[in-house]
Order: sequence, then C-alpha cells, then structure tokens
Amino acid sequence: MPSRRGNNMIKFAVPYNGDLDLIDKALNMYSEYIESFFGNLGVDNFGGGRAQTKEILNTTLQLKTIISKLDTYEIDFNYVINNTSLMNEEFEPEYISKFDSFLRNLIKIGVKKITLSNPFLIRHVKTNFPELKISASVNLKTRSVDEVKYLVSLGCDEATLHYDLIKNFKELKLIRKEINMPLKLIPNDLYIMNCPWQKGHTRMQGSHSKIKDISTPYFSYYRNKCVQIRNIEPEQIYKGKWIAPCDIKEYVSIGFSNFKLLDRLASTEWILNVIKIYISLIVIHAIYVSPK
Repeated sequence: MPSRRGNNMIKFAVPYNGDLDLIDKALNMYSEYIESFFGNLGVDNFGGGRAQTKEILNTTLQLKTIISKLDTYEIDFNYVINNTSLMNEEFEPEYISKFDSFLRNLIKIGVKKITLSNPFLIRHVKTNFPELKISASVNLKTRSVDEVKYLVSLGCDEATLHYDLIKNFKELKLIRKEINMPLKLIPNDLYIMNCPWQKGHTRMQGSHSKIKDISTPYFSYYRNKCVQIRNIEPEQIYKGKWIAPCDIKEYVSIGFSNFKLLDRLASTEWILNVIKIYISLIVIHAIYVSPK
C-alpha cells in the first residue's frame, strides 16, 4: 500500500500498548496524522519507563513486522529506553557492551529512532550509532531555552518538553523562536502543578520496566497519591498541565505541531478514542473557525 501521509500540519506520536490491532486500526483511520508509534518490548534489560507486564511482551520478530508495516506509511517506531533509575550502571563496561549489542539488534530489525533520558547514553549513542535519531524524553525535565540547547549539544534530534511548560506561553514562544529542532508536547496527561510525587512515580516506572533479579510487587503508590490530590482538590484538574483538545490550536499558532499522546498502559479502544477526540476538534476548528 502506498503512503497515505498527508501534509497536515499537526502530527501525533501514538503509544504502542502491545496490541497488534492498535497498529492496524490507527493506520486505517488516522495514518495522515501519525508521526510515530512509541514503545518497547514490554520488559527488557534497560527499561522503557512504563511498568508493562510480560503478558504483553512482544518478540523482536513481531516488532520487525510492525516496523515493516510502518515503513510503508513513512511512520517511525520510536523505541523507548527511558529508565531513570540506572544507579550508575551506564558507566560499567558490561552494561555498555549489552546496551550496544541491544541497539545493534534494534537497528537490524529497522528501528531508526530511540527515546533516551540519560545524558551520558545520549552522547554515547550519538557518537557510536549516528544512524539512530535520538528523541529526548520528557523525563529529562526540559523547561528552558538553555536546557533545550544542551540537548542539541548532546546530539538529540528532537525533544519532548516537560509538563511544567504547558501553560508557560512566554517560555514556549522563546524556545520555539530560538530552537529549530522538532519539539513535542504531551497534551493528555493530567500533570498536577508542582506535583510532589512525580520523581518517585518516574523512578518506580523505570525500575519496573526492566528485567531484574529481585521480584517486587507492582502498584503505583505515587500515581494513586496524585489521583487522591485531584479527588480532594478538584480545582487541581483546571490548574493541571494538560492541553484540552479545543486548545491545541493555541499551541499550533506559536509553532508547535507535534504532540505525544499517552498512554502505553491504556487499552486500544481508549487510545483510539483519544486520537479521535483530538483530531475531530482540530478538523472542526480548521473548517469552522480558522480564517478563510
């Protein structure tokens, strides 16, 4: 099938939840709006930043099949290596040897882009695997022009800006003016303003997405605390760092056209519904609101 990607200004990075049907359905309905799918093998030796279980673990052969299909549409599969709890493992020769071998296998099956949240590994990959595009994770907490410039100096090809910037239009405009690199925003994750649980949540997710010798129970204490805050103080929902579908146009107007949707732990129906809602309001705005 020939590429059906259009020239639409707005593109979405779509989470891959391990369901092969998600790929087919999303491509069938929304391929012209999709820039990439992102995810990993569920659980691997390096950590993908989401506490996925082995029940949705895909083999590299399945991933190769997915990538071949996406190539037809000129859509990337962005492999996520997003563990923020490495405990200096990245400086051990044995770790780097395994890491390099893993990357070579990813390249062999067609991966062209990876997400990283570790500055040392970003520099390492850019030096040793220049054929890979590097997407800087939101977990790097990039919130200023200087921080984005640092990512550029490391060799990043794109970056997802931190939630704290979502409603800071002054800084967003400045970043867009100064930086030519592709930049993504996450619109549909309700990030509580100055969330006290974010660091613990991120580290827990990173640890649970990595194969480890010690088995520990998975429960999202930190996320539950965040939800509790919203239940007790519902006004936090309005203060939270997220972008309502009807407000996407405000970000497009200042130069942001790439958005990263969550979540890899959600069902296929839920993810498709999120895409539908955002695209529907974008189309409605273009037809009925935008100047002719």
